[in-house]
Amino acid sequence: MIDPKFPKVPIPDPEAFPDDEDEITVNLRRSQFPELESELPRVLLIDDDPAILRMGVRLLGHECQVDTAPNAEKALALLSWKNYHVVITDHRLDGGDGLWLLKFIERRHPLTRRVIHSADDPDLLADHLESGLIQHFVAKPASRTELITPVHLFFDEDFERETPVP
Repeated sequence: MIDPKFPKVPIPDPEAFPDDEDEITVNLRRSQFPELESELPRVLLIDDDPAILRMGVRLLGHECQVDTAPNAEKALALLSWKNYHVVITDHRLDGGDGLWLLKFIERRHPLTRRVIHSADDPDLLADHLESGLIQHFVAKPASRTELITPVHLFFDEDFERETPVP
């Protein structure tokens, strides 16, 4: 059964493609999918508290394309078909651990900025901050400025590194 809250992949209109195109190779046109044209930073917000997810969308949605996941499993599903500039995850998730998720992202998506958003004392995560696994810590509750800062930092570093996220 399809989860109605899970993002749906757009299905192209077959009449929008010229008749002379190969049936196997379909050239998707960006103009047909406006969501692919978005130049907004892509952010994945993971938290088991729906109020935090709503707040994150409200605070970041004006400057970012924000997807949300209530747990690590949904986050992994989103990461399997979409690249993100920044991932912001809670440290303690229902049925999972934010650090494990960040380790996965570090290996599979090394250009993605990894952020922990947590009510825990940052000193508990000092080793992970020093090692670079966590690139930014945002304490709960967070202001809009505190949440958007890691996104701005990504683009400042990305400009110097000149390595785009696909």
